[in-house]
Amino acid sequence: TCGVVTSGDAYCWGFQNSQVLGSKGPNAVAPRLVRGDLHFTSLSGYFTRVCGITTDQRVMCWGRDQFHPWQEFATGRYRTVSVGMSHVCAIATDDRAYCQGQDNKFGQLGVGFFGGTPVGIAVVGDLRWREVNVGWNFTCGRAMDHMVYCWGSGEDGHLGTPSDVSCFATTHRQVPCSATPR
Repeated sequence: TCGVVTSGDAYCWGFQNSQVLGSKGPNAVAPRLVRGDLHFTSLSGYFTRVCGITTDQRVMCWGRDQFHPWQEFATGRYRTVSVGMSHVCAIATDDRAYCQGQDNKFGQLGVGFFGGTPVGIAVVGDLRWREVNVGWNFTCGRAMDHMVYCWGSGEDGHLGTPSDVSCFATTHRQVPCSATPR
């Protein structure tokens, strides 16, 4: 569990797995200051990875799959970030969505190919986004037109479709598979 205090400092506590607490040491029952000289406006985390929006609008991540204590998601300025088990998506200040992850076998990154990418790449299509939320192997977002779109694994109805069929974003098809708000 992690949180941001009014000063912008980030604190994490709980199970220490893959340096997800942002500091060295064992599990923490009390909030522990995340090391580094960064200040945040918000955080998002999932199991072994945490990312946050810094006060200068960068996305910085730590924990699993990060090469150093801090890794920048991608260059640019961002306003929101969402972290899942195998991928991270963020919305830039121009309202475009970007995703990154080591696993993309279900097309959950929405970037037009199935391989992973260590940095954020723009989601295909020309939609602008209000919010994007990342799940296990899928992603859903609410576009500026207030419609909800999902892509990736359709297992267990995650995409809001009546079947478990997955929806893959390719360069020949815009990302949205489900244009029905759910």
